Amino acid sequence: MKRDNDLIRSLLLEIEAHDDAIFLCVLTDGSPDDERRSYYHLKLLVDAGMLEERGKFGGSFRMTNYGHDFIEAIRSESIWNDVKGVVATVGGATLGIMADIAKTCITAEINKHLGVGS
Repeated sequence: MKRDNDLIRSLLLEIEAHDDAIFLCVLTDGSPDDERRSYYHLKLLVDAGMLEERGKFGGSFRMTNYGHDFIEAIRSESIWNDVKGVVATVGGATLGIMADIAKTCITAEINKHLGVGS
């Protein structure tokens, strides 16, 4: 299965919007394909250090500080589109590199707002 960065962003925003610090996603044999796809991407976020999986049998996820930092960096739709544009130009990037690109875009926006480097 190919990683879907838009789905990753959507999942992080969904997790952050929950009132509870724990996000549940448990699969069964009859789980629909979209739930299986989401679960796979949650596991990728665990691999990347943005989520931790909790519980004896898994399926309980907690966002890490790095996950919160990443979602802050890509929260803006325009920043997210800029990041995706850069990634498309170079042919792909890791989530960590995407976070770095987003931070660079945010820094540029802040500098523009403050009149730095004009």
